[in-house]
Amino acid sequence: MGQKILVVEDNELNLRLFCDILRVHGYEAEPVRDGREAVERARGFAPDLIIMDIQMPHISGLEIIEQLKADEALQAIPIMAVTAYAAKGDEDRIRAAGAEGYVSKPISVIRFVEAVKGLLKDREQMPEFSSSAVERAEYDDDRQLLDIWYAGGDRYSYFDVPRPIYDALLTAESAGAFVNSEIKPHFRCEIEERRRRFRPAAD
Repeated sequence: MGQKILVVEDNELNLRLFCDILRVHGYEAEPVRDGREAVERARGFAPDLIIMDIQMPHISGLEIIEQLKADEALQAIPIMAVTAYAAKGDEDRIRAAGAEGYVSKPISVIRFVEAVKGLLKDREQMPEFSSSAVERAEYDDDRQLLDIWYAGGDRYSYFDVPRPIYDALLTAESAGAFVNSEIKPHFRCEIEERRRRFRPAAD
């Protein structure tokens, strides 16, 4: 069985469509029809990716995304938001809530699959690190640039990082755990050979 994807969508036709597309491409798709169950289902299913409808009854997708990103056990799971409305500023609000990806309905199957593959690839290229894997960290106050080097030579560059975050990293009991839980979930990744550049996810 392939990578696991949780699909949160109240519309039965859309839910079936998304799950069918994912299964055809080798993924294990788990449907969730009621957004109020999304967080608990995510804990039990442990997905590699969450696809989240934004307009749902009872609870909005934005609220669910915020709940997922506030949960220490779930916050590292990438989220791709899906919405029928693409008003100006919608993508900014969705990314500000914590979603790493965004597609609008009606979906293009090709674009949908490419977005899924892209988010899963980013997740594979952003492994969890133990504190011992962090070799050193440097901070540029003028540029608000945080550079972290890991064992093996990989360099992670985080842009627009407030100084207090760097100070907290220096005093954290586990540097790797701090990066995984407090920094990495709020940034999107750009790959450049052995260097990974991270921009704020809300950009």
